[in-house]
Amino acid sequence: MKAIEINGNIKVYSKLPKSWEGVMGNFTLLSEEEIKSYGFYDVIVPEYNSKVEQLSNIFWDAGKEVFTYVFSNREWVQSLEERKKVKINDIKRKGAGEKNKKKMLKLN
Repeated sequence: MKAIEINGNIKVYSKLPKSWEGVMGNFTLLSEEEIKSYGFYDVIVPEYNSKVEQLSNIFWDAGKEVFTYVFSNREWVQSLEERKKVKINDIKRKGAGEKNKKKMLKLN
């Protein structure tokens, strides 16, 4: 994954474009140094647990010459007890939906 900063905005590419600024069709075949000369650098995504942590906005790390993220603990708006109630209600609702599907199938 590569990214480039354009007018203060960072654009992330899962694959490099085939053409870029006058390099028609062979941009992906350029050396790593040539690609960097156009402003494209690696994107480093740190390992994190998305259930309890979240990523920051992407930023340029000049010291490492990469685009990257930092992660932090998620902040929960609901208490643990409230989250449990919501989860239980979701499970009950899904279960009721499945029962209704089975009833409808039996009627047909």
